[in-house]
Amino acid sequence: RLGSSLPKALVPVTPSGDKTLLELQLEKIAAASYFNRTKIPCAILTSPENHREIAQFLKDHRFFDLHPTEVTLVTQNEAPFLDEQGNWIL
Repeated sequence: RLGSSLPKALVPVTPSGDKTLLELQLEKIAAASYFNRTKIPCAILTSPENHREIAQFLKDHRFFDLHPTEVTLVTQNEAPFLDEQGNWIL
């Protein structure tokens, strides 16, 4: 969808192309934790298709200065918007 096979959170978004959306968000949380002298927990929604890749990315980058216990990955279920008869599922 974004011209990349990567999960959206891992697509480079900075003008220089060296930081991902996920990295920018976690750096903001780490900075806020530091300046406020408190831990700020973070939940990241993943899909069954990208969960492993995002988890590995976080491990490879040492959770961008957050402690691993401060970052929770949650796999969201996938559900169709329409049932088999074409009716909306709300």
